[in-house]
Amino acid sequence: MIHKVEGRAGICGDRMPEIGPPLGDAEILLLRRWIDGGALE
Repeated sequence: MIHKVEGRAGICGDRMPEIGPPLGDAEILLLRRWIDGGALE
């Protein structure tokens, strides 16, 4: 998921999100912390 929002080379499909602007660095950091914390909710 992080690779998709960062738009890394070699990802399958398009960068996320499909609609709207790419996520900023702060938003990606929050997402990374949520995943690292177990992505419970």
